[in-house]
Amino acid sequence: MNLAVLSCGSIPESYYPITGGGYDVVFGRLFAHAPQFEVNLTTFEVVDGEYPDDPSDFDGFLVTGSSASVYDDTEWVKELARYFQTLYSAGSKLVGVCFGHQMMAHALGGKVVRSPKGWGIGVKSFEVYEQEAWLNPPLKQFEVLMSCQDQVVEMPPDGKLLAGSDFCNVGMFKVGENMLGIQGHPEFLPAFSEALMNARTDRIPADTIAAARKTLDQPRSTAELATWMLNFING
Repeated sequence: MNLAVLSCGSIPESYYPITGGGYDVVFGRLFAHAPQFEVNLTTFEVVDGEYPDDPSDFDGFLVTGSSASVYDDTEWVKELARYFQTLYSAGSKLVGVCFGHQMMAHALGGKVVRSPKGWGIGVKSFEVYEQEAWLNPPLKQFEVLMSCQDQVVEMPPDGKLLAGSDFCNVGMFKVGENMLGIQGHPEFLPAFSEALMNARTDRIPADTIAAARKTLDQPRSTAELATWMLNFING
C-alpha cells in the first residue's frame, strides 16, 4: 500500500530524540501495529507547496496535524483545501488526523472553530456510534492522545458521525466513502505529547496540563486505530 503523507508542518528536529524522526517515521511506527499491511510512505511538505505529481500514484493520503488552523488566511492552507476538494471529487482515499480531520470538514462544507471547551490534551475516550465493516476489530469506545484547540462543530453535508465524546462531539467522521477524519493523534507517543505540553505552558492552563499528564500512562487503542485507518484506505 503506497500512501502519500501530506505534512502540514514538519516535526522539529529537536523532538527527534523522542519521535525517532519525522512523520514518515511516526506513521511508520503506528502502522507497524497493523503488520497485515505492507505500507510505503512518501512525505510531501504541503506548507512548501509540495504535492504528488499524479495522485493516482498512491493508494491513499494521510494528512497530518499542524500548529496552523484551517481557517487561517494563508495560501498553503487555501491550496490544501482546494486539494481536498479535488481528491474528494476523484474518490481518492484519505485519512485526516487532527488538523487533517478539521481540514476535511472545512474544505467540504463543514465548520471548524476555536473550541470554547479549551485545549484537548492527554488521553481521551471516544464512544463509537456507528459500526462499519472496516471498523474491525470492533470497539464500543477507543482511547487516543489529543493535542488541539480547534474542533469540528459542523460536518459537511455528506458527513457521517462515527464517534464522539462530551468534550469533542465530532471525534471521528467520514465524508462519502473515501474520506475519514480522526480528531485524536493515534501516531503520537505519550512522551511526545508531554513534550508538547511542556512547550506550551504559556498558553495551556497549568491545571489542564496537570490533569492531562495523569492520563499518559493509560492504555490507548493504537493497534485498533492503525488497523481501522488502513482498512478504510484498503476498502
